[in-house]
Amino acid sequence: MLGTQIYKVNADAYIAQLKELNQWIIEQVNAIPAERRLLVTNHEAVGYFAERYGFEVVGAVIPSLSTDAGTSAKGWRR
Repeated sequence: MLGTQIYKVNADAYIAQLKELNQWIIEQVNAIPAERRLLVTNHEAVGYFAERYGFEVVGAVIPSLSTDAGTSAKGWRR
């Protein structure tokens, strides 16, 4: 098998795993009522996950895209 064929086979297998994982996540999220899909993340960069799966980001432990940012309980009231 040529190198390009190996890459193709591996890529196809990985894509299949990602599709399976995506479906599993959707099933898990669907078990959560929409109004309870609130997310506090360890970093604002997880916003893509929230958008993809219908969560509302209500706070971040490190409220910045920089890991140099500090943590604070300020503003955590909802």
